[in-house]
Amino acid sequence: MPTTHAVPVPRTRFDAAPPSRPATSWSPAARFAFRFSFIALVLFIPAFPLLDWPLTGWLGTVYQRVWDVVVQSTARYLLHVSFPVPHEPMDASDSIANWLMMGCIVMLALFGAAVWTAVDRREAHPRLKEVLDVAVRLTLGVTLWRYGVEKLYPVQFGGELQYRDLLRPLGDFTPLALLWQTMGYSRPYVIFAGTIEVVAAILLLWRRTATLGALLALAALTQVLALDLSYDVTVKVYAASLLLMSVYLLVPHTARLARFFVLHAPVASENLAPHFATRRANRLAAAIKTIVVAAALVSQVRQKAMGAEFGPRSPLSGVYDVELLAQSTGIAPTVFPPGEQWTRIAIESSGFATVWTAQGDRRDMLTSLDSSTHRIVLAAAPDSLGVVSGYHYVDEVTDALRAVSADSSRRLTLTYDAALGDHLTLVGRRASDSVVVRLTRWPESRITLLGCPIHLANDRPYSGVAQQERCPWYVR
Repeated sequence: MPTTHAVPVPRTRFDAAPPSRPATSWSPAARFAFRFSFIALVLFIPAFPLLDWPLTGWLGTVYQRVWDVVVQSTARYLLHVSFPVPHEPMDASDSIANWLMMGCIVMLALFGAAVWTAVDRREAHPRLKEVLDVAVRLTLGVTLWRYGVEKLYPVQFGGELQYRDLLRPLGDFTPLALLWQTMGYSRPYVIFAGTIEVVAAILLLWRRTATLGALLALAALTQVLALDLSYDVTVKVYAASLLLMSVYLLVPHTARLARFFVLHAPVASENLAPHFATRRANRLAAAIKTIVVAAALVSQVRQKAMGAEFGPRSPLSGVYDVELLAQSTGIAPTVFPPGEQWTRIAIESSGFATVWTAQGDRRDMLTSLDSSTHRIVLAAAPDSLGVVSGYHYVDEVTDALRAVSADSSRRLTLTYDAALGDHLTLVGRRASDSVVVRLTRWPESRITLLGCPIHLANDRPYSGVAQQERCPWYVR
């Protein structure tokens, strides 16, 4: 009788038990480096990303309080710093407290790795490395997703340039403010940078694409750190930490990447065995990962979409020359100081206004516009709002204006013409005082940055005399 042979049925990677991993032996330097990295990342990862995950904000607060005690004790007993070190929960700035925190993490990781090496004789930690790789990939991916979404929505650098900033002398900007204005103007570039970060975040979520995602993250974060260092952006510690996380993911693949990109030699595919032995365990792990990561990503999109609501563009938005400012008697000093004459006013869609006076002063004000009644309310901006570039959410401006409007002496209500044009007249009263303001709107082309668009073909350099000729409203 003919002999029958059973034909093996192909099994999916979830059906198969993970193949026995070959016994690996790391070099002493590699073992110490991994142990140091493991301790440092375990201490660092919960410091910031817990706020990015749903329902974990309270854990981040508890974790930060523990670090507050460690930082304060280090400053007092080791460095003999007599003054208290300020440290706000979940603060990613370059504060002294955060530098001390990173120093403590490095010292604890060095000490812990030394003790670990002395008591543990194992030559490798493949399973522990798998767990750490997953934690680093998800943490870096969610963080890049957050910053990428902030760029795709007009949140991180503001929705539009503010007129008050466009009219400020360049020398008045701090390096940080200059970068923010540059990025705020370069909307296509910001979208490009945000897209790179979002794509890198998505690629980091799967092992098969994690190396490509780490390469993309390395490029994006290198640029971010270079900008932070060049323009004194106060998140250099955080940016450098994220960059080192991408380096950690790439170090095991350095030889393969060099062989492929430098030597142009073939590279064997990586063996990506399932994490668990049973199909049920692998499916359960994949489902939990999908739910948690999806919740984190969706929550970030919702938060940034809500934060991007800067309100509709005001019909009065623009820069005006003040032709007349007449008042029957003295108005409250918080609105119109006695004898003050306005020369120019810039009204922003963000709810701010800036007034330039003949005395050379510049005053920040809040505005509230009612298009149905053609009324605008002007009030002095409180110092607590911190008007710097007009980058505030609508609810912040509304709350501040409501607080100021409670005192009638600090606000002025004016009615403007229904038919808006280049010339605008506003009239209003306060008690027995009457106020008349006549304004002439600037054409936007008068502001060089707004009046001269990008050209794909340029016959002459776009600066100096050529700029003045091509932009007749160019103001020196």
